This record gives sequence, structure tokens and C-alpha cells, in this order.
Amino acid sequence: MSTSLFIAMYRSLCRQTAALEKRGAVLKSRMPMEGGREKWGTCRWIPSGAEGEATVVQQLFPFLSHFPDMPLRSNNELRECIKKNFRNGNPSNESTSQALGAFKILREQFQLELCSSHSVTQGVSVDVTPKFLGAFNEYGGSPQNIFSYRIRVEYRPAPGSTEKVRLVSRSWMLKESSGDTKTIVPKGSYGVVGQTPTFDPENAQIFEYTSGCVTKSKSAEMWGSFGMEKLDSKGLSVGAFEAKVGPFLLMGTG
Repeated sequence: MSTSLFIAMYRSLCRQTAALEKRGAVLKSRMPMEGGREKWGTCRWIPSGAEGEATVVQQLFPFLSHFPDMPLRSNNELRECIKKNFRNGNPSNESTSQALGAFKILREQFQLELCSSHSVTQGVSVDVTPKFLGAFNEYGGSPQNIFSYRIRVEYRPAPGSTEKVRLVSRSWMLKESSGDTKTIVPKGSYGVVGQTPTFDPENAQIFEYTSGCVTKSKSAEMWGSFGMEKLDSKGLSVGAFEAKVGPFLLMGTG
């Protein structure tokens, strides 16, 4: 790879980060979803905070030698990381492969950012990452499109707060590309994947689960909310609120 082409790749990556800045967005490092429908209904607890984000960055970019000590939290930091690794690098076969790999990963990250959503309500953060699984025709009928989505729920209350919260219910709305909007899970439906996870600020973790849906159109929009209970030190309910799940895009391919 020539030096000029090497630098051109760097500039292309910077243009993508600049496009995010114009939208007032920051690229959030996300692990792409793995697996298909067999993942629906699964859940787990994962580490919260900066350590979890750093782990994602290291898994996505294991070959970046100049990555900052802290996770990337701004587009400027992302741009500087790219600059240190590729613009000033030696365009050897190895560095060319790494540059191409980073370019591919970042393109995937930008696409995930466009389709995903992130919302915060009273300290409850909800992050959604969708994935298109494919289309099928059932008994010769109209084509149907299958999507998975990964939900991560985290609780970060105000400093000093010891109040726990419990996720007790959910609701989901779906809007097809035709404009047809319907309730697919009514408000007050029990928990998520059969669970009602409790979040303790003294044991900071993220609750992650995977589910899915079927749409008529190749593109659709989905949003909803989680019913949350506030708990006192004895685990008794002392209040309730709805945690917003911001709109995310279901985008098919082919």
C-alpha cells in the first residue's frame, strides 16, 4: 500500500468521526451481536463502568498499540488513536492489514451506532443493539423479517444514593416502514425473559438479555419502556417509574 493511500484511509476514518460530531453523537464501542434465534431468552450479568468499556475496546482492536489508557469517550480521542496508529505508521504489509481491519471494524461500529439507541431515566441506562437475522416466507405467505436485539440495563443513581431498583415489567411498540404502528408487548407485561432483575448501586453490574421480533417490512422502528420499582433497605417497594427505551432501527439487508 502506498503512503498516500495509507493516509487517505486515515482521512476517511476521520470524516466518519466528523459526521458523528455534526449529529452531536459520540461513537460508543459495542460488541456486535453473535448467534441467532437460539440466543433469544438468554441473559447474564456483566461488569459495569469503565472496565467493561475498556474490555470491549481491547477485543475490537487488539492490534492497536497506542490506545489510550482510558476507554475512548470522545470522537477526538478516537481520531487521535487512528492518527497515532495509521497516519504516522509504516505502510508495511502488516500495518496495511491492521489498517484495513480497523477500517472494517469502525465501519461496523458506525452502522451499529446508527441503528442502536441509548436512554437514561432516573439513573437507569438502557442500551439497545439490533441485528438482522434474515427473511423467510411461511407457508407461501408474505415475507417476514427476523431481528434480534440485545438489551443492556444499568443503574447509576446520584452519588451517595443507596436506593435499589427492580425491573418488574416491559412494553414494546413497533412501527413498520408503511407507517403501521402497533403494540407488540402491552404495558405492564411481566419482567424480561422471565426475570425481574434487581440493581444495587453498591454492586455495579449490567443486566444483559437477548430477544427478538418479526416484521413485515425490511426496515422498522421499535421503542418501549421498562417498569421500575424503587426499593428501600428492606427490599420493600417505595415508588415506581418508567425507564424509557429509546427508538432503535431494525434494518434488513438484501
